[in-house]
Amino acid sequence: RFPAWIRDVQVKNLTSLTLNHCINCRVLSLGQLSRLQSLSLKGNLELEEWIDAPYHFLHRLNISNCPKLRDTPKIFLNLGAMKIKKCNSLKALPLIPSVMFLKLMHNLVLEDFNEHTVILGSVNNHGQPVHVRQPSFIKLLELKVIDCPKLPCLPEVFAPQKLEVSGCPLLTKLPTPEFSQRLQHLAIDACDD
Repeated sequence: RFPAWIRDVQVKNLTSLTLNHCINCRVLSLGQLSRLQSLSLKGNLELEEWIDAPYHFLHRLNISNCPKLRDTPKIFLNLGAMKIKKCNSLKALPLIPSVMFLKLMHNLVLEDFNEHTVILGSVNNHGQPVHVRQPSFIKLLELKVIDCPKLPCLPEVFAPQKLEVSGCPLLTKLPTPEFSQRLQHLAIDACDD
């Protein structure tokens, strides 16, 4: 675990955090960093689990070379950009209903996008609360998937502008025509079908 001064909100105004090569960290617990907008985890070779309260303002998440990481927080409501690279124990993504840019690279056991219909709360023009149902990847504009050999499919409901897929032998279909109208850039390489 990390020092109490991080977990006990003594750095409550922190908006960006990078944790590189924390070789003795097995469980990531950062406490209530309520203003955190950007988080980068790189080269934490022993990190297995990330348990925490939700990060309401987290907009950018980069996890790279954390080969033992198998659990993350279950949901990131406002995450706009996420990159996961060389996390060879992570089988499923967290729920990320606001993600617009997603890169998945060299994740050997990743098999689940964790696609769901989510119910989001908002306020209408009259100031009344409204609940909106939306597919979890409907805002996704750019998806790059490289060398994720266990991934059986792309999200079913998403309308990307840019889609790149390479080294994913189990993938057999692209977005349906109704969701591919925004597609401007398509690159497919080293996929069996």
